[in-house]
Amino acid sequence: MVHVEDNDRAQKVSERFGLKDGHVAFLSHCGSRGIGHNLASGQFKALQRHFEKWNIPLPGDDRELVYAPLGTPEADAYIDDMSLGANFATVNHLLINALVLEAFQEIIPGVKGKLVYFISHNIARKEVVNNHISWVHRKGATRAFPAGHHELKGTIYENTGHPILLPGNPQAGSAVMVADEGAVISCYSVNHGAGRALGRKRAIRELDQATVNQSFEDADILSNCRNYPKDEAPAAYKAFDEVLRSVKSAGLATEVARLKARFVIKDGDKADD
Repeated sequence: MVHVEDNDRAQKVSERFGLKDGHVAFLSHCGSRGIGHNLASGQFKALQRHFEKWNIPLPGDDRELVYAPLGTPEADAYIDDMSLGANFATVNHLLINALVLEAFQEIIPGVKGKLVYFISHNIARKEVVNNHISWVHRKGATRAFPAGHHELKGTIYENTGHPILLPGNPQAGSAVMVADEGAVISCYSVNHGAGRALGRKRAIRELDQATVNQSFEDADILSNCRNYPKDEAPAAYKAFDEVLRSVKSAGLATEVARLKARFVIKDGDKADD
């Protein structure tokens, strides 16, 4: 359920985004646990072997900070895999949203839906940084261009900035934000979610399944899971309001609308576990 913030800027920006207070919205997220993880793991291993072969020291002694010089076969292979994942995610999101709309139409004949925005995270793009064309790789983050940014010239977002979709947790809902001028300090990037407070293995080990399931009942949130995955339970994530406050206080972005959680759908392969 959409709740638009009660101020002039939020009202104006939400109208431009096509968000209406009190209406139903659906936010989809996919890729990071399946094909995205497999592609990234393969690239990590390949680049780590490259570092060992050439005796290159690991940045910060971190095996996951390996890289490949642009123009090399290794860099081209990385970009190819990343592009494959991005294309998969785009098609997958469109199919998911189409199927969700069909489900609504089965119950409420004639209902219509409108795509508000599609944006990728964990992806590298060529952008202008300090007047030079550079690759900006956003890991755990998403693009955040504010009003007046040259990339938005001629688009409907030129005077507002484009939507930033920031998921919270399965019960806190999600936020729709818009970038502020201060986003320049992060190469126009904002975190793409609340972030984890517990790693997946620790959450599975420490959280109680019955308590997790009951929390959805208490919050009156429907789910297709008999047992909601403990590694994605609300307690596995950071406090959402505090995360949003941090983004705002850092001058990166401002919330214009909140999507209140009413139902949460998980991958069908996991739904009946």
